[in-house]
Amino acid sequence: MRLCRYSVVTAHSHRKPPAIDHRAYAVPKWFTGKTLSSCDDPDCAHFGKQYARMPRAMCVGKSLCYSGTASIRHLDERLFGRAGIGSHSMSDRLCRMQMMIALPYGVVGVFYFSFGLCQDFKLSKDSLQFACLMGTLFASLTVLSVWRRYVHWSGLRVSSTVALSLLMIGQVVVWKPIWSTTQCAVEEYQKFGQSGSCLGLWMGSCALVWWAEYFARTWRQKDVFSNRRHRMNLDSARLMIAWSLAFLLPGFFFLSWAGLEIFTSLSEETEAFICYAVCALMAIGTWLTLWRKRIAWELKTVVSTAALVLIFLLSSATVLLPRNPVSLPGPNPVLYTTIRWTFPLLAAALWFAGTAWLWRSDRIDLPAGLASESDLSRFVRCGSCGYSLVGLREVRCPECGWASTVDEAVRRGLAEFIELRGTAVMSCSAAS
Repeated sequence: MRLCRYSVVTAHSHRKPPAIDHRAYAVPKWFTGKTLSSCDDPDCAHFGKQYARMPRAMCVGKSLCYSGTASIRHLDERLFGRAGIGSHSMSDRLCRMQMMIALPYGVVGVFYFSFGLCQDFKLSKDSLQFACLMGTLFASLTVLSVWRRYVHWSGLRVSSTVALSLLMIGQVVVWKPIWSTTQCAVEEYQKFGQSGSCLGLWMGSCALVWWAEYFARTWRQKDVFSNRRHRMNLDSARLMIAWSLAFLLPGFFFLSWAGLEIFTSLSEETEAFICYAVCALMAIGTWLTLWRKRIAWELKTVVSTAALVLIFLLSSATVLLPRNPVSLPGPNPVLYTTIRWTFPLLAAALWFAGTAWLWRSDRIDLPAGLASESDLSRFVRCGSCGYSLVGLREVRCPECGWASTVDEAVRRGLAEFIELRGTAVMSCSAAS
Protein backbone atom coordinates (compact mmCIF):
# COMPACT_ATOMS: atom_id res chain seq x y z
CA MET A 1 0.00 0.00 0.00
CA ARG A 2 1.30 3.45 -0.81
CA LEU A 3 -0.13 6.72 0.47
CA CYS A 4 1.24 10.07 -0.67
CA ARG A 5 4.97 9.49 -1.18
CA TYR A 6 5.68 7.74 2.12
CA SER A 7 5.33 3.97 2.16
CA VAL A 8 3.31 2.19 4.82
CA VAL A 9 3.72 -1.61 4.78
CA THR A 10 2.26 -4.45 6.79
CA ALA A 11 4.08 -7.08 8.78
CA HIS A 12 1.81 -9.79 7.34
CA SER A 13 2.16 -9.75 3.56
CA HIS A 14 -0.21 -12.71 3.20
CA ARG A 15 -3.08 -10.88 4.86
CA LYS A 16 -5.21 -8.05 3.62
CA PRO A 17 -4.14 -4.86 5.40
CA PRO A 18 -6.74 -3.58 7.84
CA ALA A 19 -8.06 -0.05 7.89
CA ILE A 20 -5.24 2.37 8.66
CA ASP A 21 -5.57 4.94 11.38
CA HIS A 22 -6.11 8.36 9.83
CA ARG A 23 -2.95 9.66 11.50
CA ALA A 24 -0.72 6.86 10.18
CA TYR A 25 -0.57 7.83 6.55
CA ALA A 26 2.66 9.78 6.54
CA VAL A 27 5.91 9.70 8.45
CA PRO A 28 8.26 12.29 6.91
CA LYS A 29 11.92 11.39 6.67
CA TRP A 30 12.83 14.48 8.66
CA PHE A 31 11.11 12.98 11.70
CA THR A 32 14.04 10.74 12.66
CA GLY A 33 16.47 10.46 15.48
CA LYS A 34 13.86 9.89 18.21
CA THR A 35 14.44 7.18 20.81
CA LEU A 36 11.57 4.73 20.46
CA SER A 37 10.45 1.80 22.60
CA SER A 38 9.95 -1.69 21.23
CA CYS A 39 6.62 -2.97 19.94
CA ASP A 40 4.56 -5.03 22.40
CA ASP A 41 2.39 -6.73 19.76
CA PRO A 42 3.41 -10.45 19.47
CA ASP A 43 2.09 -10.61 15.90
CA CYS A 44 4.18 -7.66 14.82
CA ALA A 45 7.51 -7.97 12.97
CA HIS A 46 8.94 -5.34 15.32
CA PHE A 47 8.13 -7.41 18.43
CA GLY A 48 10.97 -7.40 20.98
CA LYS A 49 13.21 -5.13 18.90
CA GLN A 50 14.63 -1.86 20.06
CA TYR A 51 14.82 1.00 17.60
CA ALA A 52 17.21 3.87 18.14
CA ARG A 53 15.92 5.56 14.97
CA MET A 54 12.53 5.79 13.35
CA PRO A 55 12.02 3.08 10.68
CA ARG A 56 10.87 4.50 7.37
CA ALA A 57 8.10 1.91 7.15
CA MET A 58 5.61 1.52 9.97
CA CYS A 59 3.93 -1.78 10.75
CA VAL A 60 0.14 -1.76 10.56
CA GLY A 61 -0.74 -5.26 11.73
CA LYS A 62 -3.65 -5.69 14.11
CA SER A 63 -2.87 -2.24 15.39
CA LEU A 64 -0.09 0.28 15.17
CA CYS A 65 2.88 -0.74 17.28
CA TYR A 66 4.13 1.57 20.01
CA SER A 67 6.85 3.03 17.80
CA GLY A 68 4.30 3.95 15.18
CA THR A 69 1.75 5.48 17.55
CA ALA A 70 4.44 7.36 19.49
CA SER A 71 5.86 8.76 16.27
CA ILE A 72 2.49 9.96 15.05
CA ARG A 73 1.75 11.45 18.47
CA HIS A 74 4.99 13.42 18.34
CA LEU A 75 4.27 14.41 14.74
CA ASP A 76 0.85 15.75 15.71
CA GLU A 77 2.36 17.74 18.57
CA ARG A 78 4.81 19.38 16.18
CA LEU A 79 2.25 20.07 13.48
CA PHE A 80 -0.84 20.96 15.46
CA GLY A 81 0.44 21.75 18.96
CA ARG A 82 -1.71 19.10 20.63
CA ALA A 83 -1.63 15.41 21.49
CA GLY A 84 -3.27 14.25 18.27
CA ILE A 85 -6.19 14.77 15.95
CA GLY A 86 -9.28 13.25 17.44
CA SER A 87 -7.53 12.50 20.72
CA HIS A 88 -9.58 12.79 23.88
CA SER A 89 -6.56 13.24 26.12
CA MET A 90 -5.43 16.61 27.43
CA SER A 91 -2.26 17.94 25.87
CA ASP A 92 0.77 18.56 28.03
CA ARG A 93 0.74 22.32 27.49
CA LEU A 94 -2.96 22.61 28.31
CA CYS A 95 -2.40 20.59 31.49
CA ARG A 96 0.34 22.98 32.60
CA MET A 97 -1.84 25.99 31.78
CA GLN A 98 -4.57 24.63 34.04
CA MET A 99 -2.04 23.98 36.79
CA MET A 100 -1.31 27.70 36.82
CA ILE A 101 -4.90 28.36 37.93
CA ALA A 102 -4.03 26.75 41.27
CA LEU A 103 -1.01 29.01 41.78
CA PRO A 104 -2.82 31.99 43.48
CA TYR A 105 -4.60 29.64 45.89
CA GLY A 106 -1.35 27.86 46.68
CA VAL A 107 0.49 31.14 47.28
CA VAL A 108 -2.23 32.37 49.65
CA GLY A 109 -2.18 29.05 51.53
CA VAL A 110 1.62 29.07 51.86
CA PHE A 111 1.49 32.71 52.99
CA TYR A 112 -0.98 32.11 55.83
CA PHE A 113 0.66 28.85 56.87
CA SER A 114 4.10 30.50 57.02
CA PHE A 115 2.68 33.49 58.89
CA GLY A 116 1.18 31.27 61.60
CA LEU A 117 4.24 29.05 61.72
CA CYS A 118 6.52 32.03 62.25
CA GLN A 119 4.36 33.44 65.03
CA ASP A 120 4.15 30.12 66.90
CA PHE A 121 7.81 29.06 66.63
CA LYS A 122 9.43 32.52 66.39
CA LEU A 123 11.28 31.68 63.17
CA SER A 124 11.77 35.34 62.32
CA LYS A 125 11.37 38.72 63.91
CA ASP A 126 8.97 39.82 61.19
CA SER A 127 6.22 37.29 60.48
CA LEU A 128 4.96 39.23 57.44
CA GLN A 129 8.40 39.24 55.85
CA PHE A 130 8.84 35.50 56.41
CA ALA A 131 5.40 34.76 54.96
CA CYS A 132 6.02 36.94 51.89
CA LEU A 133 9.39 35.27 51.34
CA MET A 134 7.90 31.77 51.50
CA GLY A 135 5.05 32.75 49.17
CA THR A 136 7.46 34.34 46.69
CA LEU A 137 9.76 31.30 46.67
CA PHE A 138 6.80 28.95 46.26
CA ALA A 139 5.40 30.94 43.33
CA SER A 140 8.72 31.36 41.51
CA LEU A 141 9.76 27.71 41.90
CA THR A 142 6.32 26.55 40.76
CA VAL A 143 6.40 28.68 37.63
CA LEU A 144 9.92 27.55 36.76
CA SER A 145 9.13 23.87 37.31
CA VAL A 146 5.93 24.04 35.25
CA TRP A 147 7.33 25.88 32.21
CA ARG A 148 11.03 25.03 32.13
CA ARG A 149 10.58 22.44 29.38
CA TYR A 150 8.90 25.00 27.14
CA VAL A 151 11.76 27.50 27.32
CA HIS A 152 14.66 27.38 24.90
CA TRP A 153 17.31 28.15 27.49
CA SER A 154 19.95 30.36 25.92
CA GLY A 155 22.59 32.33 27.75
CA LEU A 156 20.55 35.52 27.54
CA ARG A 157 17.39 33.87 28.87
CA VAL A 158 19.20 32.20 31.75
CA SER A 159 20.96 35.40 32.80
CA SER A 160 17.78 37.47 32.48
CA THR A 161 15.75 34.97 34.53
CA VAL A 162 18.41 34.85 37.23
CA ALA A 163 18.60 38.65 37.37
CA LEU A 164 14.82 39.05 37.62
CA SER A 165 14.61 36.37 40.31
CA LEU A 166 17.39 37.97 42.36
CA LEU A 167 15.66 41.36 42.18
CA MET A 168 12.35 39.87 43.30
CA ILE A 169 13.78 37.83 46.17
CA GLY A 170 16.18 40.61 47.15
CA GLN A 171 13.31 43.00 47.65
CA VAL A 172 11.72 40.62 50.18
CA VAL A 173 15.02 39.92 51.93
CA VAL A 174 15.91 43.61 52.28
CA TRP A 175 12.29 44.40 53.28
CA LYS A 176 12.60 48.16 53.10
CA PRO A 177 9.73 50.43 52.00
CA ILE A 178 10.38 52.68 49.03
CA TRP A 179 8.72 55.58 50.89
CA SER A 180 9.62 56.18 54.51
CA THR A 181 6.81 56.85 56.96
CA THR A 182 6.19 56.90 60.70
CA GLN A 183 2.91 54.98 60.41
CA CYS A 184 3.65 51.33 61.09
CA ALA A 185 0.43 50.00 59.55
CA VAL A 186 0.94 51.98 56.34
CA GLU A 187 4.53 50.77 56.12
CA GLU A 188 3.47 47.13 56.45
CA TYR A 189 0.85 47.53 53.71
CA GLN A 190 3.46 49.22 51.56
CA LYS A 191 5.97 46.39 51.91
CA PHE A 192 3.24 43.81 51.30
CA GLY A 193 2.24 45.68 48.14
CA GLN A 194 5.85 45.82 46.99
CA SER A 195 6.16 42.05 47.39
CA GLY A 196 2.98 41.31 45.40
CA SER A 197 3.86 43.81 42.67
CA CYS A 198 7.35 42.39 42.28
CA LEU A 199 5.96 38.86 41.98
CA GLY A 200 3.50 39.92 39.28
CA LEU A 201 6.17 41.87 37.38
CA TRP A 202 8.51 38.87 37.63
CA MET A 203 5.95 36.53 36.06
CA GLY A 204 5.12 38.92 33.22
CA SER A 205 8.76 39.80 32.55
CA CYS A 206 9.81 36.15 32.53
CA ALA A 207 7.09 35.33 30.00
CA LEU A 208 8.34 38.13 27.74
CA VAL A 209 11.95 36.99 28.11
CA TRP A 210 11.21 33.28 27.59
CA TRP A 211 8.93 33.62 24.59
CA ALA A 212 9.91 36.97 23.08
CA GLU A 213 10.12 35.52 19.56
CA TYR A 214 6.43 34.62 19.63
CA PHE A 215 5.45 38.20 20.38
CA ALA A 216 7.95 39.52 17.82
CA ARG A 217 6.42 37.26 15.12
CA THR A 218 9.80 35.74 14.28
CA TRP A 219 8.71 32.21 15.21
CA ARG A 220 6.52 31.33 12.23
CA GLN A 221 9.26 30.22 9.90
CA LYS A 222 11.83 28.80 12.29
CA ASP A 223 9.94 27.37 15.25
CA VAL A 224 6.72 25.74 14.03
CA PHE A 225 8.57 22.66 12.76
CA SER A 226 11.47 22.77 15.19
CA ASN A 227 12.91 19.62 16.73
CA ARG A 228 11.79 20.58 20.21
CA ARG A 229 9.00 18.37 21.49
CA HIS A 230 7.75 20.90 24.07
CA ARG A 231 6.81 23.89 21.95
CA MET A 232 5.04 26.95 23.30
CA ASN A 233 2.43 28.90 21.37
CA LEU A 234 1.46 32.55 21.40
CA ASP A 235 -1.87 32.18 23.23
CA SER A 236 -0.25 30.25 26.09
CA ALA A 237 2.39 32.96 26.42
CA ARG A 238 -0.38 35.56 26.54
CA LEU A 239 -2.13 33.63 29.30
CA MET A 240 1.11 33.49 31.26
CA ILE A 241 1.26 37.30 31.24
CA ALA A 242 -2.45 37.50 32.08
CA TRP A 243 -1.93 35.30 35.16
CA SER A 244 0.63 37.79 36.46
CA LEU A 245 -2.27 40.22 37.01
CA ALA A 246 -3.49 37.99 39.86
CA PHE A 247 -0.50 39.18 41.89
CA LEU A 248 0.27 42.52 40.24
CA LEU A 249 -3.13 44.18 40.73
CA PRO A 250 -3.55 43.48 44.50
CA GLY A 251 0.07 44.40 45.15
CA PHE A 252 -0.19 47.64 43.20
CA PHE A 253 -3.45 48.49 44.98
CA PHE A 254 -1.82 48.33 48.43
CA LEU A 255 1.31 50.09 47.17
CA SER A 256 -0.62 52.99 45.65
CA TRP A 257 -2.85 53.26 48.72
CA ALA A 258 0.23 53.51 50.95
CA GLY A 259 1.66 56.21 48.70
CA LEU A 260 -1.54 58.24 48.90
CA GLU A 261 -1.59 57.87 52.67
CA ILE A 262 1.97 59.18 52.94
CA PHE A 263 1.96 62.03 50.43
CA THR A 264 -1.64 63.25 50.47
CA SER A 265 -4.33 64.10 52.98
CA LEU A 266 -7.28 62.77 51.03
CA SER A 267 -10.21 60.98 52.57
CA GLU A 268 -10.34 57.20 52.79
CA GLU A 269 -13.00 56.96 50.09
CA THR A 270 -11.09 59.18 47.67
CA GLU A 271 -7.91 57.17 48.11
CA ALA A 272 -9.78 53.92 47.50
CA PHE A 273 -11.40 55.40 44.38
CA ILE A 274 -8.01 56.38 42.94
CA CYS A 275 -6.49 52.98 43.72
CA TYR A 276 -9.43 51.09 42.19
CA ALA A 277 -9.38 53.31 39.09
CA VAL A 278 -5.65 52.90 38.52
CA CYS A 279 -5.89 49.11 38.88
CA ALA A 280 -8.85 49.06 36.50
CA LEU A 281 -6.87 50.99 33.90
CA MET A 282 -3.96 48.58 34.28
CA ALA A 283 -6.23 45.57 33.86
CA ILE A 284 -8.02 47.02 30.83
CA GLY A 285 -4.82 48.14 29.13
CA THR A 286 -3.03 44.83 29.69
CA TRP A 287 -6.02 42.74 28.61
CA LEU A 288 -6.60 44.68 25.40
CA THR A 289 -2.90 44.71 24.56
CA LEU A 290 -2.67 40.94 24.93
CA TRP A 291 -5.77 39.93 22.98
CA ARG A 292 -6.57 42.76 20.55
CA LYS A 293 -5.08 40.90 17.57
CA ARG A 294 -7.06 37.74 18.32
CA ILE A 295 -10.43 39.48 18.16
CA ALA A 296 -12.69 39.96 15.15
CA TRP A 297 -13.53 43.63 15.78
CA GLU A 298 -17.06 44.07 14.52
CA LEU A 299 -19.41 46.89 15.47
CA LYS A 300 -21.25 44.77 18.04
CA THR A 301 -17.97 43.63 19.60
CA VAL A 302 -16.62 47.18 19.81
CA VAL A 303 -19.79 48.56 21.41
CA SER A 304 -20.05 45.72 23.93
CA THR A 305 -16.37 46.00 24.86
CA ALA A 306 -16.72 49.76 25.32
CA ALA A 307 -19.71 49.17 27.60
CA LEU A 308 -17.70 46.75 29.74
CA VAL A 309 -14.83 49.24 29.93
CA LEU A 310 -17.26 51.95 31.08
CA ILE A 311 -18.80 49.69 33.73
CA PHE A 312 -15.36 48.68 35.00
CA LEU A 313 -14.16 52.27 35.30
CA LEU A 314 -17.37 53.66 36.82
CA SER A 315 -17.47 50.87 39.40
CA SER A 316 -14.58 52.58 41.19
CA ALA A 317 -16.89 55.49 41.99
CA THR A 318 -19.15 53.36 44.20
CA VAL A 319 -16.80 53.98 47.14
CA LEU A 320 -17.63 57.70 46.85
CA LEU A 321 -21.29 57.11 47.62
CA PRO A 322 -22.48 58.57 50.98
CA ARG A 323 -21.81 56.38 53.97
CA ASN A 324 -25.30 56.69 55.46
CA PRO A 325 -28.06 57.50 52.95
CA VAL A 326 -31.20 58.91 54.46
CA SER A 327 -33.42 56.44 52.60
CA LEU A 328 -31.78 53.40 54.23
CA PRO A 329 -32.69 52.36 57.79
CA GLY A 330 -30.10 51.98 60.49
CA PRO A 331 -26.99 53.98 61.31
CA ASN A 332 -24.63 51.94 59.07
CA PRO A 333 -26.27 49.22 56.96
CA VAL A 334 -23.84 46.35 56.53
CA LEU A 335 -25.08 45.31 53.09
CA TYR A 336 -24.85 48.83 51.71
CA THR A 337 -21.29 49.27 53.01
CA THR A 338 -20.25 45.89 51.61
CA ILE A 339 -21.60 46.76 48.16
CA ARG A 340 -19.81 50.10 48.19
CA TRP A 341 -16.41 48.53 48.76
CA THR A 342 -16.73 45.26 46.83
CA PHE A 343 -18.59 46.34 43.69
CA PRO A 344 -15.29 47.20 41.89
CA LEU A 345 -14.18 43.60 42.47
CA LEU A 346 -17.40 42.29 40.95
CA ALA A 347 -16.91 44.66 38.02
CA ALA A 348 -13.39 43.27 37.53
CA ALA A 349 -14.78 39.74 37.39
CA LEU A 350 -17.40 40.93 34.88
CA TRP A 351 -14.69 42.51 32.73
CA PHE A 352 -12.50 39.40 32.47
CA ALA A 353 -15.34 36.89 32.11
CA GLY A 354 -17.45 39.16 29.90
CA THR A 355 -14.67 39.90 27.42
CA ALA A 356 -13.69 36.23 27.27
CA TRP A 357 -17.25 35.32 26.35
CA LEU A 358 -17.73 38.31 24.06
CA TRP A 359 -14.50 37.83 22.11
CA ARG A 360 -14.96 34.11 21.54
CA SER A 361 -15.30 32.90 17.98
CA ASP A 362 -16.68 29.76 16.38
CA ARG A 363 -13.93 29.90 13.76
CA ILE A 364 -11.71 26.84 13.90
CA ASP A 365 -8.06 27.67 14.45
CA LEU A 366 -5.91 26.57 11.55
CA PRO A 367 -3.05 24.15 12.22
CA ALA A 368 0.42 25.58 12.55
CA GLY A 369 1.77 26.27 9.06
CA LEU A 370 -1.51 27.47 7.53
CA ALA A 371 -1.34 31.24 7.51
CA SER A 372 -4.86 31.94 6.23
CA GLU A 373 -8.09 30.44 4.96
CA SER A 374 -6.75 30.72 1.40
CA ASP A 375 -4.01 28.23 2.30
CA LEU A 376 -6.65 25.83 3.61
CA SER A 377 -8.56 25.95 0.31
CA ARG A 378 -5.57 24.43 -1.47
CA PHE A 379 -6.01 21.16 0.40
CA VAL A 380 -9.82 20.89 0.34
CA ARG A 381 -10.23 19.95 -3.29
CA CYS A 382 -11.87 17.39 -5.51
CA GLY A 383 -9.92 14.14 -5.70
CA SER A 384 -10.57 13.88 -9.43
CA CYS A 385 -10.41 17.33 -11.05
CA GLY A 386 -8.94 19.45 -8.22
CA TYR A 387 -11.92 21.81 -7.91
CA SER A 388 -12.07 23.63 -4.55
CA LEU A 389 -14.70 22.19 -2.20
CA VAL A 390 -14.52 25.03 0.35
CA GLY A 391 -17.97 26.26 1.37
CA LEU A 392 -19.92 23.28 0.02
CA ARG A 393 -22.45 21.55 2.26
CA GLU A 394 -21.67 18.09 0.89
CA VAL A 395 -18.54 16.33 -0.34
CA ARG A 396 -19.55 16.30 -3.99
CA CYS A 397 -17.74 18.10 -6.78
CA PRO A 398 -20.07 20.36 -8.82
CA GLU A 399 -17.73 20.15 -11.82
CA CYS A 400 -17.13 16.44 -12.39
CA GLY A 401 -19.57 14.82 -9.92
CA TRP A 402 -16.86 13.15 -7.81
CA ALA A 403 -18.22 12.28 -4.34
CA SER A 404 -16.61 11.08 -1.17
CA THR A 405 -17.07 10.96 2.60
CA VAL A 406 -16.08 13.67 5.04
CA ASP A 407 -13.37 11.56 6.69
CA GLU A 408 -11.83 10.70 3.31
CA ALA A 409 -11.76 14.37 2.28
CA VAL A 410 -10.14 15.35 5.58
CA ARG A 411 -7.63 12.49 5.26
CA ARG A 412 -6.66 13.57 1.76
CA GLY A 413 -6.27 17.20 2.76
CA LEU A 414 -4.14 16.44 5.81
CA ALA A 415 -1.99 13.98 3.87
CA GLU A 416 -1.22 16.60 1.23
CA PHE A 417 -0.63 19.26 3.87
CA ILE A 418 1.86 17.15 5.85
CA GLU A 419 3.60 16.00 2.67
CA LEU A 420 4.07 19.54 1.39
CA ARG A 421 5.22 20.87 4.75
CA GLY A 422 7.63 17.97 5.18
CA THR A 423 9.06 18.62 1.72
CA ALA A 424 9.49 22.30 2.52
CA VAL A 425 11.22 21.60 5.84
CA MET A 426 13.56 19.04 4.26
CA SER A 427 14.41 21.52 1.51
CA CYS A 428 15.20 24.19 4.10
CA SER A 429 17.35 21.73 6.04
CA ALA A 430 19.24 20.73 2.91
CA ALA A 431 19.81 24.35 1.98
CA SER A 432 21.13 25.17 5.46
